[in-house]
Amino acid sequence: MAKLFNYIKVAYGMYFKRRLIFFYYINNRIFENVELDSGVNFSIIKNVDEYLDSCNKFKIPPSRHYLNRFANNATFYFTHNNSDYLSYGWAITNCDSFCLEYIHLSMKIGNSAFILFDFNTNENYRKLGHYTKLLSRIIQENSDYALLGYTAPSNPGSIKGIVNSGFTTLGTYRRSEHSKFFAALNENGVQISKSRKKYLTK
Repeated sequence: MAKLFNYIKVAYGMYFKRRLIFFYYINNRIFENVELDSGVNFSIIKNVDEYLDSCNKFKIPPSRHYLNRFANNATFYFTHNNSDYLSYGWAITNCDSFCLEYIHLSMKIGNSAFILFDFNTNENYRKLGHYTKLLSRIIQENSDYALLGYTAPSNPGSIKGIVNSGFTTLGTYRRSEHSKFFAALNENGVQISKSRKKYLTK
């Protein structure tokens, strides 16, 4: 019984210590355009049929949430060569409730902001700058918007890629610091607020 109690105590403590580091890009900031490497293309997908076609053609592992995402104003971005995806990610805007379950954070996204999420780089093409260049192209495509991205503090490669693409660090927050998080967004002009509705699981 004592072992079970200690396990629950440790698990409970770890749950509330979970943290994410957030980054933002504010519209109309000066940004240097980034050119992709020769043979690399940047694609934007806004509907289910094109998404499934692209998954099949470029060997993209389909998300089990893709129907829900497209139904809630999400867009899929990816870079690719002739046969493989290089790096991909999602962005969502104008959404009543988007939840980051890791820190139980539910957000309402206005129509002048995007949250970027669920990024991945093909393991056969890592450490070649594809993640950073994908993020840079997403910024170029949405330069009139405020963008918010995040990653785990324990992922230095992701942090480096986000910062090098043009984002600024907002701060690191855990479940107990939601108020600080939304205050920081407001101070920096990012139109994302707390949602009280039943959240949309990503």
